Amino acid sequence: MSPLPPTSAEFLRWQLERLFEGRGDKSPPFVGIRVAGPYGGPPRMEVAGAVCQLVFCPSVLAFRENLGEPLAAAEVRVLLTDRSQAELGLDVLTRLRGRRLYEIDRWELLQRAFGASRLDSRLHEYEWLTGELLGALPSTQFRQPASGTLDLETVWRTFLEHRLLLPGGRCELPDLLRFAEADDKTTAFTALPAQVAAATLEWVRREGGAGAAAIASLLGDGRAADVVPLGLVCRVLFHPAAEGAAERQLAVVRLERYLPEPPPP
Repeated sequence: MSPLPPTSAEFLRWQLERLFEGRGDKSPPFVGIRVAGPYGGPPRMEVAGAVCQLVFCPSVLAFRENLGEPLAAAEVRVLLTDRSQAELGLDVLTRLRGRRLYEIDRWELLQRAFGASRLDSRLHEYEWLTGELLGALPSTQFRQPASGTLDLETVWRTFLEHRLLLPGGRCELPDLLRFAEADDKTTAFTALPAQVAAATLEWVRREGGAGAAAIASLLGDGRAADVVPLGLVCRVLFHPAAEGAAERQLAVVRLERYLPEPPPP
């Protein structure tokens, strides 16, 4: 399971709209939502005709105390916490709407962020992508898919564009060669967690080929400056008209330690 989405007023509004949808009453007046961390947004918001108080509870004790605080008749108190249901206890859960601690639906958030009506089922294989993209909101505006379906290719292109700063999310060989020259941008590759880096290399290999994957691997190792020199050396050693087969073979063996794994064809 990827980390919980960041806590923002926009995300909470979406979640509360979903909880209140089609329900005239908001009782019981306490809603519990599990979040990633402290909430710094407005302390009140109006959702579906109800005035909601938003309170972050960093401990079980704080959660219990807020359940006991007086509440105006027309208000709903939304208790945000990074504690689990097991930590809160059954006696607390019975006082909450739905008798449970809700979690922000990351897939619905992603769908809303793109303005899509449907999700590609393949996206569920890449759950970590939701956290990477949701972390860019609300400062980033994603393009709405023309088909209405948020497909895997669109999500990957968006990730490559906004998280790795690849123009247009393109990962073919010429794009990555030009990108490798931008020292201020290539550092985004080195900051990727191991699991994300491995998945990204696999996607680049699928979309851009083995040569593109080799460049991405060098960027991930912080070796952007090696991309063009290694390319020029490879051009000399593997050119069809090159002479001196024995010398070139010796040079190829010496070159291997400078190439990423697996080496490009």
